Order: sequence, then C-alpha cells, then structure tokens
Amino acid sequence: MNASNEREICPYVGLQPFEASDRDYFFGRERDQCIIISNLLSSPLTILYGSSGVGKSSLLLAGVVPQLHKERPQTPVVVFRDWGNPGFQQALTRACIDAVWSNNVDQPKPAETLPFDEIVRACGEAAHETMLIILDQFEEYFLYHPKSSTPNSFEAQFARAVNRDNVDAGFLIALREDSLAKLDRFQERIHNLLSNRIRLNHLDAPGATQAIVEPLSVWNGRLTAGQ
Repeated sequence: MNASNEREICPYVGLQPFEASDRDYFFGRERDQCIIISNLLSSPLTILYGSSGVGKSSLLLAGVVPQLHKERPQTPVVVFRDWGNPGFQQALTRACIDAVWSNNVDQPKPAETLPFDEIVRACGEAAHETMLIILDQFEEYFLYHPKSSTPNSFEAQFARAVNRDNVDAGFLIALREDSLAKLDRFQERIHNLLSNRIRLNHLDAPGATQAIVEPLSVWNGRLTAGQ
C-alpha cells in the first residue's frame, strides 16, 4: 500500500511530518501559526526552534504556508530544506525565481549566477511583494557545509540579503533546539541574530485534543452514509 492509499483510509500521518496536502487534517497549532506569519511579514529574520519531533516542519508545511497562500495569494513563498545537495544554492535560487515567475510576471528573470542577495532583491521587485523564504531543517546545513569566511560564500550572501535595506524579504530559519548555538556562525555578519526567536513547545492538552479529534471529524464528514 502506497502513501496515497494510506492517506485515503486514515486522517493521521503518524511519525511523518504533515505536508501541504494534509492541511485539512492539521489542527492544534492555530495560535503558533498566526505568530509565525506575523513575524515573517514584519521582521527580516525569524528563528523558529524546538526539540526534535515537536512539529516544526508540520506547522510550516501544513499550517503556515497554506494559510499564507490563502490570505496572500500574490506573495511568493519558498520552503527549502535540501541542504545535503551540493548545489543547494542554485536549487534555492531557482525556487525563489520560480515562486515569483509562476505568477506570470512580465519582467525578465534574473541570471541564476547572481549572488543570492541580488536574486532575492530582484525577485521582490518583480513580485511587488515581500519575498517569504523559509529555510527548514537548517541544522542539516551545518552538517553538510563547513564554515566559510569568504565574501562570496552562501553565508556571506545570505547575511547581506538579511541586512540590506533594499531587499524586501522575510526569512525564517527553522532548526532543532540543540543546534541553535550553531547559528553563531552568522553572529559576526548579522546583527541581533537571535533577537527574534520563537520556541515551539509541545502541544498542550487542548491543542493535543484538537489534533486527535478534529482530523477524524473531517475524515468522517467526507464519507458517504454507511461507510
């Protein structure tokens, strides 16, 4: 039985993170969702952290992103988590460009060889909206990529994208709590690096009840009489 078939007969995802396709079954994190969206839209950099398995990816993929698409359909939203890819920067660049030009922007695309901060600046200008870029599972970035002090490194380009006044973007870094100290790698380049932090805690009792009961209610509501 494949994942698609399993999804048809069960409203729960088990140990896997919720994805955008599971958004109708995602409950219990409404307040966290609103806080994250507010921070994304108002701050150049937000740090979301919590213990392993607390539900960071689920909250972002099934809560934050679908809600942004619903409320702000013209706002480009990028979620990136492929940090083990040696060409991750090019992949992230393409994801940013695709998020903007998928809306039929009548403007030439920027060259993919431009520095990341220039890519984000060009994307924001073309979209006439704030670019929202979510860097999920960021602890894996530190695992696969050593620290670099060169001005052309991704770390330098990312820091410039966060710091530049003419780059209209909101970045969110999501990572495990035990990797939070590794962000010190950016400390010299990004002022007030940790000033906008959100700690995601485990669901409280009411939230957990919602997460258990509501998906079943939605699932039952989609069945015909007698099923």
